[in-house]
Amino acid sequence: MAYYKEIKGFKIPNLASDRDNAASQGEIWFNTTSSDFKTIVKVAGTWATGNAMNTARYHHAGAGTVPAGLGFGGYISDNSALNESYDGTSWTEAGDLNTARSGVGGAGTQTAAVCVGGQTGDPSTAGQNPTEKWDGSSWSEVNDLNQVRKQHPCCGTTTAALAIGGRVDPPTIANVEQYDGSSWTEIGDLNTARFDSNAVGITTAAACFGGTANPPVLNSTELFDGTSWTEVNNLNTARYGGAEAGTQTDAILGSGDVPPYSANSEHFDGTSWTETNNVNSARAYIGGAGASGSSAVAFGGRIGDPASVSALTEEWNWTSTLTAGAWASGGNMNTARQFAGSAGTYNAGLVAGGETTGEQDIVEEYNGSSWSEVGDLNETKYALRGFGTSSEACYMVGGRDPGTANMESFDGSSWTETTNLPTATFNGAAVGTSTAGLYIAGYVTANVAESYEWDGSSWTDGGDVNTARARHGAVGITTSALAFAGDGSPQAITESYDGSSWTEVGDMNTGRRQVGSSSFSRTSSSALVFGGEAHPPGTNDAETESWDGATWTEVADLSTARAAMGHLGTASSAVCAGGEGLSAATEEWTIGQNIKTIAD
Repeated sequence: MAYYKEIKGFKIPNLASDRDNAASQGEIWFNTTSSDFKTIVKVAGTWATGNAMNTARYHHAGAGTVPAGLGFGGYISDNSALNESYDGTSWTEAGDLNTARSGVGGAGTQTAAVCVGGQTGDPSTAGQNPTEKWDGSSWSEVNDLNQVRKQHPCCGTTTAALAIGGRVDPPTIANVEQYDGSSWTEIGDLNTARFDSNAVGITTAAACFGGTANPPVLNSTELFDGTSWTEVNNLNTARYGGAEAGTQTDAILGSGDVPPYSANSEHFDGTSWTETNNVNSARAYIGGAGASGSSAVAFGGRIGDPASVSALTEEWNWTSTLTAGAWASGGNMNTARQFAGSAGTYNAGLVAGGETTGEQDIVEEYNGSSWSEVGDLNETKYALRGFGTSSEACYMVGGRDPGTANMESFDGSSWTETTNLPTATFNGAAVGTSTAGLYIAGYVTANVAESYEWDGSSWTDGGDVNTARARHGAVGITTSALAFAGDGSPQAITESYDGSSWTEVGDMNTGRRQVGSSSFSRTSSSALVFGGEAHPPGTNDAETESWDGATWTEVADLSTARAAMGHLGTASSAVCAGGEGLSAATEEWTIGQNIKTIAD
């Protein structure tokens, strides 16, 4: 009998507690506390809506990856030569094809791609055989296919590509050709002729699946080894015209025409297909790009009934090993309060000052489970803000009443007055480290837009936010920050800072003010906002939203709706403490690794 050590080359470790990092994905350990073998696995993948293409189209082709994709050709109200590049966020028009066409095949990368075959007349016309090669700036006509075809998939690179099946109109064909960078050669045919199928891989390891033989709609999958095709396990749902990405052993197929149009998605592991989370909008004749079955982008297509041409973009992400976040009760503060300042992490953070029946100077430290009193502030104040890397290197700044410019620094035991803000203010937002801090907007005699940067010894002017605000949330540092929510209707407006200027980005789903946030997050690409005062004023909110760098997504609510609370931590480990109504309650937000117990 072979042992795990002999197969894998190392022993299974014995651990009293489970692994807690993504690097341990796939590693097996024995938990001596629960007496179980365990491992970390990815959570279910999801499709998220991204920014639309500039021009809606269908029967176009894709190439490249999610952060560096390409979409070209297609049909709008006529054949199109348009070409667009994708940077993971938005689409930009690039150099057009020399010949407008649809039903094309595509392969390669964003800077080195091929566009193959297609039709140049109306949809009833026969396929064509031209090939164009993209060098990152323009298309050049190169040697034609041997067999005219349209509505066929391609895969591979500009020096090693396959053109697979398709239709001549008539007939449907099983013919396959291989490209070596200069010319096409006929190689082994598919077992089943098909068109509007999907394909992934390279010339020595490819997969072709789905499609239609007009009729029937196909669910069959064939694998190519460089010489011949072999039928393997079928798709769960027969379809044609979906979006694909990946390799022969790791592929994703999203949507397609069954008929009707289906939102169904499936993942292929080289042996069998497994249904995954659906796309958000069912459609067909879609462009697809992506290097693996874990990361893909689907764009364009036909959508609806009656069908219309779509520019919709959706991204597939199946890379995370983190479970959905949730709130749980933590230890209560010793002093119930509202409008306090806060700074630090979920297990090394401070809540300072605030309001009970009057202004307070009391400071408490949280260690991840309980609160303990530490050195008091020098001044009583509320509506102050805090920033810093830990409870031993943080600042509390601003506050009222009236507004103050005062700032105090904490050394782990006591507070010392240090350089004041340039302007007395309160209800702003403060983020960053003890040497790269940022104070954002706030209230003087009205909401203001100014921000100030801290370098460890002095404040200088930073870029103004576009929308003056107070009682808002923020995350980040001086070179990468995010400000959101605040006074107004209340507002949902979100702005991103690059170290010099602010840019409006995706709005929150629910506008509010006096929110809590993951203020220890050190980037504008990850944030958590929770609670706050909704509209109309006086109605507290329990809603939590997560920011991924592009959009806000609603996640698990707080157990108790609240506003004007203390807030600590990051988007994966946060603390909400106290709040309006003089609460002492603490809630902890955690996102853990997806740990699987291995059955016997």
